[in-house]
Amino acid sequence: MISRFLLLFFALSLWLRADYVSLNNGDRVTGSIVQADSAELMMASELMGEVYIPWEAVIEIHSDETLYIDTEEGQTLSGSVSTRGDRIVVQTASAEVLEAQIAAVRAVRSQASHEAKKAEAEPLEKSSLFDFWSGFFDVGYSLAQGNANSSTLATSSRVQRETQRDTISLHYTQVLARNRPQGGETETTANAIRGGGRYDINVSKKMFAYGFASLESDEFQSLDLRNVLGSGLGWKVIEAEKLSFDLLGGGAFNQEFFNDGLTRRSGEFTVGQDLY
Repeated sequence: MISRFLLLFFALSLWLRADYVSLNNGDRVTGSIVQADSAELMMASELMGEVYIPWEAVIEIHSDETLYIDTEEGQTLSGSVSTRGDRIVVQTASAEVLEAQIAAVRAVRSQASHEAKKAEAEPLEKSSLFDFWSGFFDVGYSLAQGNANSSTLATSSRVQRETQRDTISLHYTQVLARNRPQGGETETTANAIRGGGRYDINVSKKMFAYGFASLESDEFQSLDLRNVLGSGLGWKVIEAEKLSFDLLGGGAFNQEFFNDGLTRRSGEFTVGQDLY
């Protein structure tokens, strides 16, 4: 009799320590909360294995184990977790009670998932500004001979450094064309250089701030230098594995210097989109 009582007590204590999630259809799933994103929550159940639960079906969460909660505001809360209405309640190791809107939860991680994420982030934290660059450099040259000899040299390059926190992109383009009629002198018919860069930093999961600088010169516009400095905000409309679409809006200051002494300055509103 005593052994049966001890077995029952042991089973009850395990059940009480287990995480559980109550659903709006009356079901309750017990096990261990592993992780979650803004769409669904994943639990590891002893009998059912991995269970994925849509957030809209969840009405109550309880976990005595330490969970890590990432919010839309960029906060990370850690401790035992329960829910109160539309809010998630976290009791930290120091017995402090913190709350956040469930709708503002961006991710939930167990201790094991949190340690795995930290291990993945270590190479990035220890990286220098010279790491994680990618890009291309193109050179094109054409030569035509006949009544006149003409040649065109075009170069372009783009490099980018992208992390989970920010993105740096740089670009450069140059076109140089020359023509020499038979019996005549060589003349330059095109000579333009454009370049610049942009820096993006994530403000939230969907929004980012950016700043850019653009430089240009064009011999046949008598343009010694055009420089544009600007900044603004962007919204990540679509962010998928094979498709990203961003909308941009902001302002810029434009300065133009011509070789005849003319100088022009103007302010501009900027709108745009990135699709890749």
